[in-house]
Amino acid sequence: MKQQFKILDTFLSNHQDYWRFEPFHQSLSDLLPWHETHPELCQWLINLSPKEIEYFKSEPVELVSQFHGFLPEVGDVNDICNLEAVDAHDLVLPKGLDNGIPGRKLNQIVAMGSAAIGQHQGSEWLEWCSGKGFFRSNPCSRI
Repeated sequence: MKQQFKILDTFLSNHQDYWRFEPFHQSLSDLLPWHETHPELCQWLINLSPKEIEYFKSEPVELVSQFHGFLPEVGDVNDICNLEAVDAHDLVLPKGLDNGIPGRKLNQIVAMGSAAIGQHQGSEWLEWCSGKGFFRSNPCSRI
């Protein structure tokens, strides 16, 4: 998993101009933040119909295929993000820990915790946006 994390980290760092901007401020402009550096991608996005957008939402494999022309490494990154399902283990939360965590987020936290305990007991874990320090083990700097 360490290698997968490094690949994903490198990909996100190399392409942060696609995701590290302020969408609310950007909505005041007719141009996408990367319109000068990636005009072909911008034109493709602008030309998408609502029906095509819905199609790509339901067919992520096809979306990855379309994006390959703009970001050739997107297929490899997508492949490492598709993890095998693991058997869930019972995970009992301390009383009150779920306070203030919405249902879907709580389900994600419990599922990840269950997988981490079942598959990676004794190894380092990365805290994953639980907001309460729910899964914290050794320092993340060694991951």
